[in-house]
Amino acid sequence: MSSNMPYIIRRELPHGLSHAVERLSLGFEWGKELDSDTMRGLADLGPTLEADLPRRFEISTSDGEANYHQCAGEGQSLPEGANLYALMFDDNADSTRPVEEKHTEIVINESGLFFTVLGRYDGWDVTRSRAKKLCDVFLKRVFEITGLNAVEIRVNNVFFLERFSAGLDSLLNMESDSLPLKIFKAPSYWHVNEGYYVEHADPDMNELLVNLTVVKANVSDEDALSIRTIHRFDTDNTGLNFFNSDQLFDKFDHLHAINKRLLGSLVHRDISDALNLFPKGGES
Repeated sequence: MSSNMPYIIRRELPHGLSHAVERLSLGFEWGKELDSDTMRGLADLGPTLEADLPRRFEISTSDGEANYHQCAGEGQSLPEGANLYALMFDDNADSTRPVEEKHTEIVINESGLFFTVLGRYDGWDVTRSRAKKLCDVFLKRVFEITGLNAVEIRVNNVFFLERFSAGLDSLLNMESDSLPLKIFKAPSYWHVNEGYYVEHADPDMNELLVNLTVVKANVSDEDALSIRTIHRFDTDNTGLNFFNSDQLFDKFDHLHAINKRLLGSLVHRDISDALNLFPKGGES
């Protein structure tokens, strides 16, 4: 896993464990699909972010075929008859490097936007601030046309087991409702997946969708345990507008806190403390 992610940074934990946030994404689902002209308008905003996201890729279709190309500068035009349906911006300033090499990216398509940090997690406050600064550029333009149907946060926490010297019950919480006891006796690899809606009191949102996947597997010749979570607020399908982006990112603060509580319920207390999930004085 780390061999495919040069920026990954691990934190050492008890019992020989190491941990990394492999990725964290904030997602925005548009109230309606964007057309090619609107996508082109969003592409034209790219140069304003060049200091933070210098590399840009465009994906378009023409005559039934997908075209994927890297862009540089302003004023580029699509081939005649081409339809622009996806954009990707990232922070790798070296245009010759593989597309996988990056720490921060924004992907925009007809249906929504995803802001993602990969391999290195600088904490929620830094990540939130960066996401708000970069996403606001595009959201202001989109909100002139449509609102949002949903917002979500996705996180993949990876625990590397190569030097793990204890039993699985020293990593995971045997009393968690989401973890069947049989996994603690499994001799090899396994996965658990569950998804459900939760009624949640919020004046703007309708339901909270929770999806949890826990996997023990061998990746790149190294055993690892991955905890992947999705927390998604759906609106009542009216295409909610957040003209105040502070209000919008308050929703992500709430989703982030819910995500941490779920992770804290899944891992052993020693691991939760080592990750500093719940610092003294309250959740961060």
